[in-house]
Amino acid sequence: MNFGKLLQEIKSGKYNLIIFIICFIFLYHIFDKISSCKKNIENMTNQETQINEAIKRIYESDEFIKQISAAAAQVRKDGLKITGDLTVTGNIKASGDVSSGKFSLNALNTRVDAIK
Repeated sequence: MNFGKLLQEIKSGKYNLIIFIICFIFLYHIFDKISSCKKNIENMTNQETQINEAIKRIYESDEFIKQISAAAAQVRKDGLKITGDLTVTGNIKASGDVSSGKFSLNALNTRVDAIK
């Protein structure tokens, strides 16, 4: 049965009851899902104190302070290494050399100032 014949069959009214039942079931299903979602709203007001206590336990623990201190010492020793892409909005100020394997910006500011 092609699409034109199907439209003719629907226009004739033979399938009005079936279409009505399918639409009713579909709308009932949507209404049921919406009403069950309204009933299942979870209030987090009771959880706030438990969450705050858990955060305090983590951040006030000696282990957390040791980990942060070790990470800071490693950054001071080896420098900050960022793997991946880095997007910087604003200015970058460097007191040392800025270089990669492809190019170097050694003392670029002093050279630019000398040209002025």
